[in-house]
Amino acid sequence: MSDDEGYGYEWDAMLIGGPADGCLDRAISINSDEPPSTLIKIVDGNAMKRESLGEKLIEKLTRAEMNPAQRVAVYSFRDVDEKEICLYDYVETTSMQNYRDNY
Repeated sequence: MSDDEGYGYEWDAMLIGGPADGCLDRAISINSDEPPSTLIKIVDGNAMKRESLGEKLIEKLTRAEMNPAQRVAVYSFRDVDEKEICLYDYVETTSMQNYRDNY
């Protein structure tokens, strides 16, 4: 792989607190080998569930186009546990625009 191709990593992520409490999701990083400092889950009234890798990539790559009024739950990276699962703590539920402005 050449330097300009980039790379990415994927981790299991346990969401703690908030609307997705107990959801085992996944965290992805593009061009970094560190888990992302924040994760978001779309709050739309449906049950929170683990997203596929494809869904996560689409969400990450289209965040700039997401409706600014869309509600999202924000989770902050805490640590990686002994099973190599990333732990994320609930921070707040806010609009996508507020997330863009503050994170």
